[in-house]
Amino acid sequence: MAQAGLEGLAVLTTLDGTPVTSDAQVISYLELNKQPGDTVTLSVVYPDGQQRELQVTLGARPSVEDR
Repeated sequence: MAQAGLEGLAVLTTLDGTPVTSDAQVISYLELNKQPGDTVTLSVVYPDGQQRELQVTLGARPSVEDR
């Protein structure tokens, strides 16, 4: 996630404009709606209260052997 500009304790708040409440929600959305090479918009909040919106191009999902 560092490649996307996410650092430290940043909290993901929305994914493509939809509020995010769990990791499972993010994974489900990406698996059902996106492919490698697609772009998503992430809204994040950092511990200091700073909010940022990031455009991220998705990479390929690692194989089971690479995890």
